[in-house]
Amino acid sequence: MGALTSDARSETVPRADIPPHRDFRHAETPTVPDLRSSFAAAQDEIVVGYFGPFETEKDPDTSLWLAVALAREDIAGECLDSRTLRLVSAWSPSPWTGGTEVLTDLIFRRQVLGIIGSIDGESTHLAETLIAKAHVPLLSSVSTAKSVNLANVPWTFSVLPGDHLIAPKLARHLAASARSLAVISGPDHDSRGFWTELRPHLPAERIALTGLWIVQGAGREESQSLAVIADKVVTTNPACVLITARPVTAARAVIALRAAGYCGALVTDARAGRRAFLETAGDAAEEIVCPLVVEPSDRLEDWFTRFHSRFDRKGDYAAAATYDAACLLFRAAIRASSPQQAIVDRASIVQALRGLSPYDGVTGRIEWDDLGANRRPAELGVVRGGVVRRRPPPIDRGRKDTHLHAAAPFRRQASQRSSCPAHRSTVTVGGPICLVL
Repeated sequence: MGALTSDARSETVPRADIPPHRDFRHAETPTVPDLRSSFAAAQDEIVVGYFGPFETEKDPDTSLWLAVALAREDIAGECLDSRTLRLVSAWSPSPWTGGTEVLTDLIFRRQVLGIIGSIDGESTHLAETLIAKAHVPLLSSVSTAKSVNLANVPWTFSVLPGDHLIAPKLARHLAASARSLAVISGPDHDSRGFWTELRPHLPAERIALTGLWIVQGAGREESQSLAVIADKVVTTNPACVLITARPVTAARAVIALRAAGYCGALVTDARAGRRAFLETAGDAAEEIVCPLVVEPSDRLEDWFTRFHSRFDRKGDYAAAATYDAACLLFRAAIRASSPQQAIVDRASIVQALRGLSPYDGVTGRIEWDDLGANRRPAELGVVRGGVVRRRPPPIDRGRKDTHLHAAAPFRRQASQRSSCPAHRSTVTVGGPICLVL
């Protein structure tokens, strides 16, 4: 069984009062370094690279590759010149050991004009270390890690709103609905980064931290770790639990908490919107509050319907954002070059990307700030019917019913039994659950 960490000041998680990096946004005038020329062939075809899984159909992240392929088809239909749009992919199951080699191949042998990826903040940082030296545009399509845009690398752009835009809204939601909070975190880069971003907001909102637990191990060891953590959460009985972990791990944490009898409110990071989380957690995910990093619209719903029809699998916000990233990169490459040019300067593609901002994507407005991050603020959503929807207005903290989940109560079907000890009997249609005991 993996060791557990319950002290919020444990060395396992970086202290929030020690900045892990320099934030160039704090400067009065952020300084963007000059772009150095970097050339690639573009006369006969426009080649774009994708860094992420693309082979295993069982891998939920393969949907991102399918979204890139769909974008290539759509932009090819708009391209008026004679050049072919081509996608090349590269991935390593162990990005930090094999990723450098495959990325180097993309950049120098295959001469890609830009790269889309990757599946999380950690692998995106790996790509960033190479493109900063090789001078190749990188569009981060999935990660919300603020640190992706803090290295002051002018070649990097992020499609989704960052954690620095999510954390204040989530803290205000917690302040309106909960006075105490426990945290379950995965050991990965994005989970640590999200908690580091959120934690400084808690004292200002007068939210007491009752415990912090780090999930340990994988497979059976992870399940054992989650079971122990769930029992400890039930013992401390916080008003709310924050879960920040990879999608499947977060889903298993939700299931473990409900199985242990925890009936309080649950909030997560944006990854609760991934299909892997929603499908693994199932009904246990209902009424979880999480960041909504896309703008709900008929256009987005139409895109999800089209994606499902085209590939016979459901898309999610990450697939839609990756589609937007690919469309942006292809359009920028077309704008920055012409069939008469034997080579194109990749720096001109960066300028074209900035010229396309603000961009109206299927995920909503994409508008770069000086560091290449999307300025669009995130909203908060709630999981209902296996989908993350816009959250109703929160309950006022001063009201007597603040012990209720801030979102509208989850309503079970008649004769469906609750896993909460206080609701073992049959619940009638419309009966509220998820009370903080």
